[in-house]
Amino acid sequence: MAPTWNTAIIVENSKISYHGVPVSLKCPQGEFRKNLVINYSSIPLENADIRYRATWFRSPVETDNPKLNKLYEIRNNRPLTQDDFKDWPTWRENT
Repeated sequence: MAPTWNTAIIVENSKISYHGVPVSLKCPQGEFRKNLVINYSSIPLENADIRYRATWFRSPVETDNPKLNKLYEIRNNRPLTQDDFKDWPTWRENT
C-alpha cells in the first residue's frame, strides 16, 4: 500500500496474514517513518485457528542467506537470544 497521510491499515491476524516491509525504507533527511501497532486479543472462537508465534520468511527481494535462514527457523520456534548470533558477530553489517 502506498503511504498516504492520515491513513490506517487494518489487517487480520491468521495463519496466512503476511505483512511487513520487504525493502528497507530510506526516508529523506529530516523525515522518518512513524508506525503504531495495536493488537487486540479476545477469547478465541470455538472454531478459530490458534497461532502462538509469527512465522518468519525471507522476503522476495532477499537473496538466500544460510545464516538468516537459520535465524528464521529458530525464531519460528522460540525468541532469538544473544547465543543465536555467536557464529555471526557482524550480523547487523551483513544484512
